[in-house]
Amino acid sequence: MKAAVHRSYGPPEVLKIEDVRQPSIQEDEDGRVLIKVHSASINPFDIWHRMGYLPVRTSNGFRIPKQQILGIDVAGTVEAVSRNVSRFKVGHPVFGSCLGSHAEFVRARENAICMIPKNLTFQRSGSYTVRCSDSPARIKRRRSNQERSKGPGLWRLGRHWTFCCSACQILRDGSNCCLQHIQSPLGERPRSA
Repeated sequence: MKAAVHRSYGPPEVLKIEDVRQPSIQEDEDGRVLIKVHSASINPFDIWHRMGYLPVRTSNGFRIPKQQILGIDVAGTVEAVSRNVSRFKVGHPVFGSCLGSHAEFVRARENAICMIPKNLTFQRSGSYTVRCSDSPARIKRRRSNQERSKGPGLWRLGRHWTFCCSACQILRDGSNCCLQHIQSPLGERPRSA
């Protein structure tokens, strides 16, 4: 299979498209799913891993990266499942997070992926995982701050567009708040309501 591989840390030029061994599901593994990748996004974690920032090197190797295929977000179809996987069957469309998603096939843990809703495409769902991962925590913090101040139901979320998108998705459950996206100059913090 083909994959975007970086054999050393550095600028984008270290990335090469290479033939690598296709991952497989072993008989003795529990809770693993093999996914045929349809969509994978690029996010800051991929850049930090490729560049080899110090916190990354402590877990991924100081001179040569252990994890040489980039990618965290993935969307695709299930190709195979290991034993004890009950939520997914071959052919199910799924999205989630796993290391090495910039390849044609990737292995993921069953608890790190979920079914793609019928109204989402592979391309859209493949970019949601990392950018939405901290949204519930931010919303919970903002709700508790709002309850303490007994202020209006208006949240100003600043320039972080991905957070605004994911917050709107999460808040579709009937929450009684209103979101406003502030267009402020880069680096300037939005003023409170």
